[in-house]
Amino acid sequence: MTNKKTDIEILKKNLENLAKSRKHLLYSYNACRKLKENLSDLSNEYLVHYEALTARYGRTIDILVNSVLRVIDIIEYVEVGTIIDVINRAEKRKFVDTADELRSMKNLRNEIVHTYDTDEYEETFGDVLKLTPAVFSIIDKVNSYCEKYTKET
Repeated sequence: MTNKKTDIEILKKNLENLAKSRKHLLYSYNACRKLKENLSDLSNEYLVHYEALTARYGRTIDILVNSVLRVIDIIEYVEVGTIIDVINRAEKRKFVDTADELRSMKNLRNEIVHTYDTDEYEETFGDVLKLTPAVFSIIDKVNSYCEKYTKET
């Protein structure tokens, strides 16, 4: 059994990390939206921006799912279980409309990490640009939900 007060401190730290990651993701997202029409022109200049975007997207998804959502489960005395369990509970908590939405985001993160075929970059970058606003929305919902824990202490 864990100490709820300590778990809430961990949640606060994870939420701080998520906020920092969100800020960096937002910066890259805004920069790449301006370049969107150039997705097929993957020059080194554009690759720098898009590589930063995808790295920041992946990091943000990892912090959200692996750190924040798991600690919420611990605080609420729910057996953490698998990533699928964590994602299903995100739907129950109304962070996402469907678990498939967050599962798709996590799958895209996995594709980013394991994509070695440069022919797939254009599609991957387009998917990240498309899904990033939904990531921001989920983070906002998670932050609102967590206020009941972070305001207590």
